[in-house]
Amino acid sequence: MKNSIILIGGLILSLSLLFTSCSREVESDLLLEAQNEELKYFDVPVIEGTLHFKNVDHFIQKSEELNLLAEENRIQEANKFFTSLELLNNNVKTELSQLEEGDTYNSILQSNADIITENLDYVINKPSLAPVLNRQGIVVIGANIYKYGKEEDRVYTNAVDKLKDELFENERPFTIKHQEETALRGNCHPTYNTASKAKCSRKVTITVKDVSLAFYDNSKGLWDVYGKIRFEGTPYKRRNNCKGSWKTYRTSNYLNISTCWWWTVNGQENNKETFYNTNNWWGINWTPTLNIKRGVPFNEITDWFLEIYRLDANYWSGGVSSPGAEIDCW
Repeated sequence: MKNSIILIGGLILSLSLLFTSCSREVESDLLLEAQNEELKYFDVPVIEGTLHFKNVDHFIQKSEELNLLAEENRIQEANKFFTSLELLNNNVKTELSQLEEGDTYNSILQSNADIITENLDYVINKPSLAPVLNRQGIVVIGANIYKYGKEEDRVYTNAVDKLKDELFENERPFTIKHQEETALRGNCHPTYNTASKAKCSRKVTITVKDVSLAFYDNSKGLWDVYGKIRFEGTPYKRRNNCKGSWKTYRTSNYLNISTCWWWTVNGQENNKETFYNTNNWWGINWTPTLNIKRGVPFNEITDWFLEIYRLDANYWSGGVSSPGAEIDCW
């Protein structure tokens, strides 16, 4: 099985964004500039260090194409054309892996505290977007600027012409707060479930979460909401006679998904399927993408998400043998 395989299940419904004539002019000028410079990352224009997608359809399609690639392939391409958040995070991990914990180690970690945590995880709430974001968590879709963060996401509408020198920061954005993540044992939490299995110096953690993405429709003043269920397994190790802090590391990974059932929170069943697969690669994840709702007012965005109600999955690594970390809830 190829190292780059990520199974994508579920129904992907097309979205279309219509822009005002002003927005079209801005978008066209910027894309023309990018074509003249011939600076592209997997055929997506890179302008002012930021990826520019034509519209939501383009963003969703290209994001899923990138998720099908192995991480090392994306990073290799990013090294040439686009300093992605994924590339930066990987560079920090690589540098730290060659050091013992100490002043130099801590200094590097502190100087990159805006993108990576002490456990070497992403700071942003939606790490699956790291391949298409820059260091500031920014991506341009149509005429809008999206900025993804730890506790909230911000959308600056019709602000693409203010990307240079971050002038858009002076504008008032739409701010979407992230839902609190808590885990319940036995019963599935509707949006976030996790489990760990540890030995003295090795640990594995499996996380299953609903990732909601909201996109602004400039022509209607309403929002289109996408939902993703993201499975991710992470291996950790620690030194100093099993008393050091946990750090991620590279090893063999195995994710087994026996069951995943979900529906939309309003009670109308969006999809219900059973999945099974085993994969092994670094940074393992599986993310089916499902459209949830179109034409949602801003104040109702957080009311539309995928509710998980049945999970049976486990994750293990070269350091923690099968069955490893298990989630079995309903």
